[in-house]
Amino acid sequence: MRSVIDVWHHTVSEAAPVTVLPDGCRDVIVRKRVGQRPDWFVSHLQDAPMLASQPSGTVMTGYRLRAGVRLDLTGALPRDVDAVLDWLQDAGADAPSVVEDLEVLAAASSVTEAAKEIGVSARSLQRHVAAATGRTPVFWHRLGRMRRAGVGLSGAEDLAELAAQHGFADQAHFSRECRHWFGMSPHKLRADHSVLAQLAQPGLATGEQISTR
Repeated sequence: MRSVIDVWHHTVSEAAPVTVLPDGCRDVIVRKRVGQRPDWFVSHLQDAPMLASQPSGTVMTGYRLRAGVRLDLTGALPRDVDAVLDWLQDAGADAPSVVEDLEVLAAASSVTEAAKEIGVSARSLQRHVAAATGRTPVFWHRLGRMRRAGVGLSGAEDLAELAAQHGFADQAHFSRECRHWFGMSPHKLRADHSVLAQLAQPGLATGEQISTR
């Protein structure tokens, strides 16, 4: 199982805050700032949208880890950016059972159904997932469902139908979850093409794509 599901590149043209949505993943980000030596950091697992900013001219390469993957960061990250992807594939201690559990939770109709599909009790799933990720099964189920529904907003489907399709109690429930995870209503999100594009990127419940360097 691959630890890295996407490699992205970004050059900051303007030092303005950018909204970053929760995707269930951590990224190892190599950063080159003007006049400074390259450095790297691991992004946090988000519970809500956040604003991020970098100085103008900063060049970043991000390696997105599959949800649930853990890294052994006791060694030094390679200085050669082109070698980072190979290093990550070796360094990823991805605990396959946890990774697979999160994928099931993201796609299931409920946490109870996910536990049945995995073949464990809901209590056992709770302990296992919480110990491995620091988040509950409910967190992973809610985020996965909302990300799938968010991707669906790129189409023309009626909001009430979209809410029902993804297991929300009603359109109001859908709207509350959308504001919680993405900071805006479904109507506003549907009109924001930059946010829709971000939701379509690889992450929890939205697939895998290894980009070329």
